[in-house]
Amino acid sequence: MTDTELGPGRPTADEPRVTTVTVGTGRQSAAHVPVERRTPARPEQGHAPSPRLTARAMAGPRAAEDPHDPVDADRTCSVARGDVRTQVYQPTPHQVEWAADMLAQGRLDLERPANWKGSGLPAYAPNRMFPPVPLAGGGRIPAQILLGITAQESNMWQASRHTVEGLTGNPLIGNYYGIPFKVAADENKWDVDWTHADCGYGITQVTDGMRMAGRTKPGEVALPPDQQRAIAVDYAANLAAGARILAEKWNEQAAYGMKVHDGDPARPENWFMAVWAYNSGFYAREGAGVPWGLGWLNNPANAHYAENRHPFLDGRPSDASHPQDWPYPEKVLGWAAHSIGKTTGKNGAGFQPAWWNTPEQRAQVKPPRFLFCLVEANDCDQRRTFVPDDPSVMPSKPGEKPEPPSHCGHVNPATGKYDLKCWWHGSVEWKDDCATECGNEKIRFNAGEHGNPPDVSAHQPNCQAEDLPQGVLVVDDVPADVPAITPTACPRRSDGTFAFDFAKDGQTGDYLSKADLHQIGGGFGGHFWFTHSRAGALGDRLKVTGRWELGRELDGWARVMVHMPNHGAHTQQAAYTVHTADGPKRRTLLQRTEENRWVPLGAFRFTGRPRVELSSVTGGKPDGKEDIAFDAVAFQPLPGKPRHQVVVLGDSFAAGEGASPVDGAKYYPESDRMGLTAYANACHRSYAAWSRKTRLPDSRHTLGYRTDVWDPEVDAHLLACSGARTQMLLPTAAPGQEPVRNAFGLAAEGQHLEPPQLDKGFLDENTTLVLLSIGGNDAGFADIFATCFATDACHENLVLNLDATTRKRITDKVGPSVKTALQQIARAAPNAKIVLMGYVKLFTASCDTTSQPGQTAFYNPEAGEVEWMGKITLHLRDTLASVVKELREWPDRMDVHFTDPIERFGSRGVCGNPEAVNAGIPKPTRGEGAKGGFPGLNPLVSQQSFHPNELGTTILADALTTDLPLFGYPR
Repeated sequence: MTDTELGPGRPTADEPRVTTVTVGTGRQSAAHVPVERRTPARPEQGHAPSPRLTARAMAGPRAAEDPHDPVDADRTCSVARGDVRTQVYQPTPHQVEWAADMLAQGRLDLERPANWKGSGLPAYAPNRMFPPVPLAGGGRIPAQILLGITAQESNMWQASRHTVEGLTGNPLIGNYYGIPFKVAADENKWDVDWTHADCGYGITQVTDGMRMAGRTKPGEVALPPDQQRAIAVDYAANLAAGARILAEKWNEQAAYGMKVHDGDPARPENWFMAVWAYNSGFYAREGAGVPWGLGWLNNPANAHYAENRHPFLDGRPSDASHPQDWPYPEKVLGWAAHSIGKTTGKNGAGFQPAWWNTPEQRAQVKPPRFLFCLVEANDCDQRRTFVPDDPSVMPSKPGEKPEPPSHCGHVNPATGKYDLKCWWHGSVEWKDDCATECGNEKIRFNAGEHGNPPDVSAHQPNCQAEDLPQGVLVVDDVPADVPAITPTACPRRSDGTFAFDFAKDGQTGDYLSKADLHQIGGGFGGHFWFTHSRAGALGDRLKVTGRWELGRELDGWARVMVHMPNHGAHTQQAAYTVHTADGPKRRTLLQRTEENRWVPLGAFRFTGRPRVELSSVTGGKPDGKEDIAFDAVAFQPLPGKPRHQVVVLGDSFAAGEGASPVDGAKYYPESDRMGLTAYANACHRSYAAWSRKTRLPDSRHTLGYRTDVWDPEVDAHLLACSGARTQMLLPTAAPGQEPVRNAFGLAAEGQHLEPPQLDKGFLDENTTLVLLSIGGNDAGFADIFATCFATDACHENLVLNLDATTRKRITDKVGPSVKTALQQIARAAPNAKIVLMGYVKLFTASCDTTSQPGQTAFYNPEAGEVEWMGKITLHLRDTLASVVKELREWPDRMDVHFTDPIERFGSRGVCGNPEAVNAGIPKPTRGEGAKGGFPGLNPLVSQQSFHPNELGTTILADALTTDLPLFGYPR
């Protein structure tokens, strides 16, 4: 269990995040905290790294890696990551606290049934598998000491830190791949080295005995496989095993007469040295003159820790963000005194902290800095400093920092140099009356009165198939015989196979790509995978490709749907490749739906077995910070080609900006997230957009309704995005070609990390109808609002100045840009009818709130301003209509049409009666952020302002519904 003393490090892929809370104030702080490392104590100083050996240099044959299996056959640690039959349940803090309270009271008498939570184990009892070790002199371990260790070791996490409470994931394993701690935060330097694997498992990070038989360290004996598995998958078994090790450290020191204060185990402070040994080992006495005892790394006098440091977490929850500034036993006692914060649900303490009679006594859990520093005891001289220079403590790699000067003056007799072996082996006291001044245990769950708290989760999986149409075929991401480890029954189904292709690292020959793959017990059927979006050379090293294949042949048309999990999926450029009878089709989806939802990829013609692929190499911002998920894929056989294959493009008018959530509808959540961050999306695609309210000529139902019920005659996709300009529709250039440019000379670009709308792949030869609105943002309407209508500067002369420049921009720039966009749309969808929706007069009346109470006036424009804005809208209308007319004529002869809604809309703009356009809306949405809003306006208002509301989108939809038959749709 104990490990060599290793310096502070950065977290590796599966290490936990710690959240602290100060009880009474509710202040929180969150940070990554390195898992504490433990291996058997060695005679050399623990900070000195071992000579590097690659896995290929280890003695004995190693297993061949499978480029399709997530499990690392070549591993050192016993229980593998990535095994779908090893899904580890993540307990809640109260469940861990219950286990600690029961263990402290000698009543951890759980009976685990066979195959508990899919463990594959026979029936067992944790307290019988790992029976308690009696303490020398009697007594027991306080519950808060156990809980403090779990908080520091793992954030009370049994599963990977990516797993939320109540769900399952990979086991939490300390440095499974042997990646050096100093480079773990830099994925460009990741290099698998199985010889340096730590193999610390679960909430107490049990290490000793957890390596595979035949791959243990010198002196280590592998535990029986059932015990290894129980430690990896069961938090109660892990806690029982960790408590045994801690008790052995207590007894080991007691055998030498070492104790803290009066040695009463009921007092948390008295466990200071046993906790020290739990982390960095205890060096047994070997003979006269040979250093022995507790190693130097965790000595409070070590120069790694600031001289003026305060007690860990005492009034400063932010200490959790830099725990390396305290020695291990000070951190554990700090957690015991202040608790960890809840990670799910409301703020509060994750467990009951220990208690003291006064805050001053609690603060004194931190001993005096030089308490363990005596020249005559361990060659530590608080009056002098020494430069460590023995070969055993010198840096072994370029770039490594040398050990700082310290008070440790121990000299290696063989070299005559300072070697940091100031190892402590005496008794200590720092409180005069420990019975009064030392801490006390606090039990929340009394034995016999409280059962194990129930499983809970903030992210329930989707265990229902009712939201799929009849006859649909589902290909899940795990085989059908893998049990779903979920809080409620979740039957598994799969009508095909799912497999991975892992990239082989060209630098080392390892499958480093497996290191960044994680499984979660959520999504459809209670399981999905995720990795992180990448690009470039690192993307090539870490590339993961998922492949879904239906288990039967399809000869005809079918709709393909992708299930998005309600968490663990972030990327806005998940590019799925669908292998069809007409060749591969690539379509890009947003994954941050924040709800378990089936999202359509489209309808395709198939022969043979349909196949879908998804790679972790993406566009956008592929910096490794956004998850890309692999969940289920479904195929809906269709009677034939859908009669209506519709794609909606364009700007805020087409997206439905303003029709949510003011009027009770809502935006698609993936289009309204993460405001004012690099990963924000405020496209505001609305369920109440005019395109979704439109009724196609052959139906009494709206297009949105038919889409939502998976009508086999309809395949529709809303891609429009609020704020889009014409270049944001245009496709990017093929390799070696110049990019498509609009009239502004700008190349294609997307929005909010999405690709350009035409690059999402939804337009093709099968598309029958394209709907869009575009040009308003190119005309500079946002600037007009910011500089004119939302200020007091909109005087008649300013209107006159704006008039000339705005008209020229619309004529010379907007018209040609829209023409380019329409030509590119026709090229991508040569068989589609294209309908360009015009804009409405946003301002049709002055806002006289005294005579017309109830109007939502944001400001009161003058009559001249209203008239001018109306004329500019008409000029834009005429320009767009002229572009459409030109494209319909020779030589283009495009099937493009223009819907003019101005007359139908009438005088129902801002302050109209009724009002069909939003005035100033003060509250931004999530995608805009608390300080976001309409560009340039002060005070800030939501970008929903000055857009059609629910009534407005209904009027627009009615206009289109009327025009479609006149345009000859459908053919």
